[in-house]
Amino acid sequence: MSKAGGYADIKILRPKEYPDYESFTVKWGDQYDYEVVRKVGRGKYSEVFEGTNLNTNSNT
Repeated sequence: MSKAGGYADIKILRPKEYPDYESFTVKWGDQYDYEVVRKVGRGKYSEVFEGTNLNTNSNT
């Protein structure tokens, strides 16, 4: 029997807390040094923006 893709047994390999996204808390870092430059695109559940670091002037 073949496995579908590379993730057929992902629920077995991950801890049971892994898919519990409702209790997940995002740990935000310091955002003061960044500025949004432009909107790059969007998906079904998100929007993607290009930003720049104001200290180093590098795009991320």
